[in-house]
Amino acid sequence: MASSDGLPESIEEFCTRTIRGFEEKADHNKNESLWTFILVIACTLVAPLFVTLGEGLWFGKVIPSFLSLLAGGGTTWLQIRKPQQLWALYRSCQRELEDERTKHFYKLGRYVNEDRDKLLAEKVAEVAMAAHHAWLPMVPNPEHLGKFTAADKGVLKDAVATQQ
Repeated sequence: MASSDGLPESIEEFCTRTIRGFEEKADHNKNESLWTFILVIACTLVAPLFVTLGEGLWFGKVIPSFLSLLAGGGTTWLQIRKPQQLWALYRSCQRELEDERTKHFYKLGRYVNEDRDKLLAEKVAEVAMAAHHAWLPMVPNPEHLGKFTAADKGVLKDAVATQQ
């Protein structure tokens, strides 16, 4: 990659840019995780109050139903999107690269020899690919979302028919 002035990017700039990318992703997933969790908890705690104390159609039924819908949607979002796991993954990558950058800067460990820039570049690329491979199984896909088989659908259909 080239820097903004057209010169090749130094290994320190490359490492710092990669660290910043992981930091931004970790911060985003942290905020998403915490705010969604707060939404779920708040809706779950407030909905019964409307059911118990609310009068009329809106305060006794519509608002608590909407709050329950938000809580269910937030819970599903946390389970499918997994922002808390992504937060941990990206923050771990960030910290690992910060540690490697410090060792490189102070010529510690494996960074005492002449090829230290090359070693750091390899490590940054390795951590980035490891993060990608750890991220792949967390991506929602249709196979994991719809676990019903034909037999399950038949059982479900029979169960609905017996309740009618």
